[in-house]
Amino acid sequence: MKKIAYFVSLWCMAICIGSVSAQEADFTPEQKPEPVASGKFDYWQQKQQDKTFNYYQFKNEFKNYWNGKTPAKGSGYKPVARWLENQKAYVNADGTLRSPQQDYEQAMAFIGMNQTLSFSGEWESIGPDQPVYRADQPNVVIAQGGRVSAIAFDPVNPNKIFVGSPLGGLWVSYNNGLTWQNLNTDNIASLGVSAIAIDPTNTNRIYIGTGDRDGHDTRGIGIYKSEDGGQTWTGIPLDESDDHYVSKIIIRPGHPDHLLVSSNHGTYRSIDFGEEWLKTVDHDIRDMAILPGSADTVYCVSGSACYKSANFGLMWVQKKWIGSHRIALDVTRSKIRLFCSKDSHFYKLMESEGFNDPTVEIPVSGMGDDGQCGYNLDLVSDPENPDILYAGMINLYKSTDGGNNWNEVTIVYADDQHIFEFSPHTHRLFIGNDSGIWITDNGTDYTYSSIGLRISSGYRMDVAAGNPNHIIVGNQDASTFVTSGGPWYSSIGGDGITCKFDHTNENYVYGSSQHGVVSRSVNGGTVNAGFTMVAGAEFPGVDQVSMFQTPFMIGYSNPKHMFYGAHDLFMCYNIKATDIGDIFYRKKSEDLTSTNQDEKIEFIEQSRADSNIVYIAYENGRMFRCDNILNLTSNAWTELPNPEGNYWEGIRFESHSTLADVVYMVKGQKVYKSANRGGTWEDITGTLPETGNDVGCIYARQ
Repeated sequence: MKKIAYFVSLWCMAICIGSVSAQEADFTPEQKPEPVASGKFDYWQQKQQDKTFNYYQFKNEFKNYWNGKTPAKGSGYKPVARWLENQKAYVNADGTLRSPQQDYEQAMAFIGMNQTLSFSGEWESIGPDQPVYRADQPNVVIAQGGRVSAIAFDPVNPNKIFVGSPLGGLWVSYNNGLTWQNLNTDNIASLGVSAIAIDPTNTNRIYIGTGDRDGHDTRGIGIYKSEDGGQTWTGIPLDESDDHYVSKIIIRPGHPDHLLVSSNHGTYRSIDFGEEWLKTVDHDIRDMAILPGSADTVYCVSGSACYKSANFGLMWVQKKWIGSHRIALDVTRSKIRLFCSKDSHFYKLMESEGFNDPTVEIPVSGMGDDGQCGYNLDLVSDPENPDILYAGMINLYKSTDGGNNWNEVTIVYADDQHIFEFSPHTHRLFIGNDSGIWITDNGTDYTYSSIGLRISSGYRMDVAAGNPNHIIVGNQDASTFVTSGGPWYSSIGGDGITCKFDHTNENYVYGSSQHGVVSRSVNGGTVNAGFTMVAGAEFPGVDQVSMFQTPFMIGYSNPKHMFYGAHDLFMCYNIKATDIGDIFYRKKSEDLTSTNQDEKIEFIEQSRADSNIVYIAYENGRMFRCDNILNLTSNAWTELPNPEGNYWEGIRFESHSTLADVVYMVKGQKVYKSANRGGTWEDITGTLPETGNDVGCIYARQ
């Protein structure tokens, strides 16, 4: 694919800005980005996009910053902490991150070479399905689904709506948003969709922009195009880079072959349906909009400035330097509005009545100090009344006087507002946030409308040993869901993390939220689940904070035993006690890493063949084994060798069901086997593709 980019000096740009007609561009210079206060969400996002990014250095800085601090809501801690967890499977030994396209291509090649290896059965989606009900109020629907960051409308059919999930692909509604179904994006290397555009001259031609624009949980790989209404997709890379988080796609009115794309690497322009691309802005562009009624005038915003193009993105001129860190853009026929944040908090609202008119700050009253604006920020005006505005940060706000006075829309109780779009056909407002989709037809009554959207992001799951329909899932931003084959019920709150069934009695169910609060239900976890805290930093016998995703497990041979990992390993001998007050923990290890609680345990495995044997792995890659874990008075630990001499995180163990000396380990892109309890390791990866591995299992073919 041919790539064109011309770098010219400022004086040359001034000469030719009005006369360029060929497909060539000048990069508009930008002042040095506004410094971000250390520790703010915007700070970590800037670090993530640094060309010298190193995962391990980034994680250490993040951990050191938050050491001894208690994260508050809106601090941006949670999106970064979960990003670190999600990226573990993609970290190379040198701290760089692999592209999802690399993993996808290797996996497909492996499948192609092993066509004779087959397993019976088919895969089908079983949820979590909307509506989800509150476990403590089983007749009440709760707005908990998954994040939506892109919304688009069929140019012809008013009932056909598209939404994109940064963790769940592309979805379509054929009934104006009442129900949804997937558009076959599960086989694209990046499941994240943050931008959508539909060709008005051929509505079967759909473009999507990949990646997670706001949280970076899924990496972007540019643009995908479908010519058959979303049944099949073809990648059309923007350039050689493989980490484009696409934020907007615009099709030029009257010229369906002309495309304009904004991304974290800048803006890209095509005049041949995306076959070739020209880079025209070299800054991180989060938002972009075309002037209504125009085929040429486009505005875009970086974190700190607003730009205008009079020739559909070929040449750009900086309109205003604001000194912010993120800007949401709203463009109407009469006004340009900039909703600005700085250091993750609301900064200012600005507007002008045209590109050459002065940009003025609007005095604002009633806007909350929500925070986390690097992760959630948007603004839209009512197309029938530009004085009616909707703004989103963590919460949703509405103004009816052009932005001077704001009121929080509390009926939309789901957090983190990511995208607002009015239907050009029906005037219905669609709101995308961390729960899914909300709609309103009058700005007063709001409805949660996400039936069919299966876009929740599960951290962990478990299935009852004797009942394949009894399932528990811990979800990002959406608590813990449990089903016994019928509706799904929500419990615990916060992010749902590690979850387990008692393998001898499915009525005993355990779930957890971030940093180690483990709760127990004794009636199956669905209707009136009654989850009660049974482990955590303030629980008797446990005096340490665990990792974001807390490792715990129920004993294989004795379900009364629970192992709980923080800096040290804790064990409960009576986790099924009827009276919660009778539950207590014993510390089973003592600062094995000699880091004074700085490193946390990230995985625990008890031997299935010998319940005295337990393996633990720390987040810094160090591994230990205890051969007498059931001893009440003292426990001896042995550090295990690292098979490659480097300390990677993301280690997972799997014990053998009958051979006590045999243990398996997944580490990075390798699979290992030990026949002497981890004393030495044999690489058994063989011809498996070099993709990210997060869990290990043993399947014996008969």
